[in-house]
Amino acid sequence: MTQMWFKNPLPGALSHYERELVATLDRIGVEGIPRKTYLAEGLPGIRGKARMLAHGLTNTASSQTSAVPLVQLWPSLGLLEARMWSSKKHRHAVVLHDPWPIRRQYGHGPVASKWAMNADRERSPLIIVHSEAARRATAQRLPNHQIALVNHPILGEQRRNSKISERILLVAGQYKPERDLALMAKIAEPLRENGWDLRVLGRGWPRVPGWNVNPKFASESEFDEALAEATAVLIPYNKYYQSGVAVRALEQGTLSVGPTSSFLSALYDNDHSLLVPEHADPTAYERILESIAIGEIDPSKVFNTYLQRTQESWRSLVGTFDATSAR
Repeated sequence: MTQMWFKNPLPGALSHYERELVATLDRIGVEGIPRKTYLAEGLPGIRGKARMLAHGLTNTASSQTSAVPLVQLWPSLGLLEARMWSSKKHRHAVVLHDPWPIRRQYGHGPVASKWAMNADRERSPLIIVHSEAARRATAQRLPNHQIALVNHPILGEQRRNSKISERILLVAGQYKPERDLALMAKIAEPLRENGWDLRVLGRGWPRVPGWNVNPKFASESEFDEALAEATAVLIPYNKYYQSGVAVRALEQGTLSVGPTSSFLSALYDNDHSLLVPEHADPTAYERILESIAIGEIDPSKVFNTYLQRTQESWRSLVGTFDATSAR
């Protein structure tokens, strides 16, 4: 069986992404094999930051001695890893989720960016992205790198849940500065007047007019239960490149709405019945949410279409990024 070895330096934050990746690879006949990786998240204080930096350097250094190509699921040292993973032995790969970080991240300053963009094209790692917007931004920041655009991985089966009669619109995931609070406030009043229960679940959220905010850390099971219970999920960002929440919601049989983006366009195969035009007024959200609530759009059809297209994109990637041998 073909193999793809990978490292996940954020086993907490990316645990579900890792599951989705392994499941996607398995469906196309590729065995996803996690390799020993040192933790690069969640260590508090100055000593914790120093340890995470050391762990990031250790993880990266191991790529130079690896017997097979490796995929790094998160660049814990930012764009520095786009050059530090260069190798004479193998074409490694780095998944770049946010070419321009939507929150503060190491290795994206001007010095790091300039150093990374001058990497040798033949030895530099393949950069994997999950949206056309991410591909364009990466091409600007890393002009000497090869870039592979593949769909965000997804689990192989959709869990169909019976929705409760109450209409719930959910915003899920921790607060980030790019969250569009103005959009949330703008659509709140008309949706509440039409009987929608507006909820937010995630760490760090401020109060948002018209929304019931629960700023707690949700366990994996609590997160999935909230997504499954919701009638729909709102993806409110001023700028973003992908949404793991939207994919995870689809796995639970729940559709997401938000301003049209390259990511949502790919998720919905350019189905405009689910895409809200940018800068649309609240009535555009009301119309789509109403069609979701009364069952006019079949989540299983959306899921199956995305599933097939995702498998095709990863199959194509594996054909060019060969990780078949292990010593």
